[in-house]
Amino acid sequence: MSDVLELMSGELRYILSECDVTKAGVTYNPTSDVIKWAFVPLGTPVASATWATGSWETVGTVYYARCLVGCGAAVGGDVTLAAGTYTAYWKITDSPEIPIEPVGTVSVQA
Repeated sequence: MSDVLELMSGELRYILSECDVTKAGVTYNPTSDVIKWAFVPLGTPVASATWATGSWETVGTVYYARCLVGCGAAVGGDVTLAAGTYTAYWKITDSPEIPIEPVGTVSVQA
């Protein structure tokens, strides 16, 4: 995802983020792990986030965390965002680690 992804009210689309994950220094397939996404208003700590379950997309040996985002009137998907600017994060639940990574900024236009 670019640094700022601009979405329009009424859109329903996937946001993707490439995930380079390793265990003991070796790249592995994370698609059996639970992936969650959070979208928090700029300047808000991620600790206050509500997490939505996302999904995985695989292209060859490249793994993408994805979240289907509805904007404004486009309800549905994994999460619906009102007009505003958000920092997007993903969280992978594995054992024993649960990394949380910032993905970028999402701006939803009215």
